[in-house]
Order: sequence, then structure tokens, then C-alpha cells
Amino acid sequence: MTDFTSIPTVLPRRLLGSLRRRPDAEALTATFSESAGLGALLPALNPFLDRPADMVVPVLEAVLAERDQPDAESVKVVWTGPEPQSGTARDTAVVLQALFGEAREMVFIGGYRFTQGERILSGLHRAMRERGVSARICFGVPGSSGASREADFAARAARTLLDENWPFGEPYPELFYDPLTTRSSTTLVHAKCAIVDEKTSLVTSANFTHHGQEKNIEVGALIRSPRFARSLLAQWLGLIEGGFLARVDARR
Repeated sequence: MTDFTSIPTVLPRRLLGSLRRRPDAEALTATFSESAGLGALLPALNPFLDRPADMVVPVLEAVLAERDQPDAESVKVVWTGPEPQSGTARDTAVVLQALFGEAREMVFIGGYRFTQGERILSGLHRAMRERGVSARICFGVPGSSGASREADFAARAARTLLDENWPFGEPYPELFYDPLTTRSSTTLVHAKCAIVDEKTSLVTSANFTHHGQEKNIEVGALIRSPRFARSLLAQWLGLIEGGFLARVDARR
């Protein structure tokens, strides 16, 4: 049976759009798929190669319709710290690594503090390198009221974040910060959350640090709800599009 399960949704969606623009008589070929940047789909598409496009379109429509069905929603307690004998909460560090392992398309992280990222963020880098997952991180910049050049100050903070937490090299996440934090020590990016594939969200009191993930007493919620994930992501993307969060290039 054709297996699309490990393929990011964006690829069959892009192929479907391309096929819909082709004459029905034209066959789906490996050359066409590769020229469209869809070579990763070839193993799944092998049974359909050299068949008319109008035979492949219904299959792709069915795959995408199934993915667009709302998943069963659930909320579970996530916990860092001593575990009571009757406790049923999942461990924060374990949950975060599992989420990185599940990611197939995108990860968005909002965080206040990051330390020991070689351990905490290694799963994210692996998802980016092996599966082409895109990643954005909004991080807290230490306040520096009256900084002479905001962009330079933010770039130094971003380089520090990567130097201390991203020893893996490419690919790198996109980094964003709140420009107000470079002007005032009383304004902070204090949120701690992760959103994966617009389906699952971790909202927690735990920083992306060793103590936050494994030592302190922290509580959070693992929310498997595409509707909630899209809503939470929209809040962050709205800040980016509105200019309230700025992208910073740490490697310049």
C-alpha cells in the first residue's frame, strides 16, 4: 500500500496544485515530480508514475482530506519535579523531546531562558536536518535600557543564544525578539511554549533550561488540538507580521 504517513502535508498539497494545472492527458512522471522539487514523494508515488494526472488527483485529495479531519483532542498534565506516588503527569523533558520527534513540518518555540541547548534542543536540530522541519524561536533578550543600537544589541544576544545552545551548525532556526526588551529591563518575553505541526502545543511554566526541564517544580499542559495550536500560533505570527517581534540574524 502507498505510504504517505511520513511525508509533510505541504508536499502532496503542492503536487496536487501542480497536477490540477496540467492537462488531464499528461502523465505523472518522475521527471515532473523532481523538477517541481517533489523528489521526496517519489517512493510513495511509484505506483502512479506514468499514469494520467486525473488518476492521481483523487488519491492526493483523499490523503489531504484525511489529514484535514480534526484529530481527537486531549489535554494532559506535564510536570517537572518530585512525582507523588499517585501522580500521572508526564515529564516535561520527555514530552518536549517526543514533540521534536513527532515534528514533520514546523516547530515554533517561545521561551524566556535557554541553557544547555546541546541536550534540550538536539531533537529539534535532528528534525530540521533529517526531515526538513522549519523552526522559529522567539527568545528573551536581556533588558538594556538606553542601548545605543538596538539591532546590534539583539544580534549579540542572538549569537550568545546560538553559541551556548546550538553547537550543531546548520540548519539554524529563525530567531525573533521583542524590540522593547532592548530598551527596558521591565519588558520580557516570558512565555514558555512549543507548537508542533499546527496540531500539538506544550504550554508550561518551565524554561528551556536544565532546571526548568528536570529540576524545578514546574507545571504545564500538553494540548493535542489543531484548533488550539493554530490559535496559539496565530498569536505569535500576528506579532511578527505586526512588527511587534523582529527577526534577527545572529550569524552576520
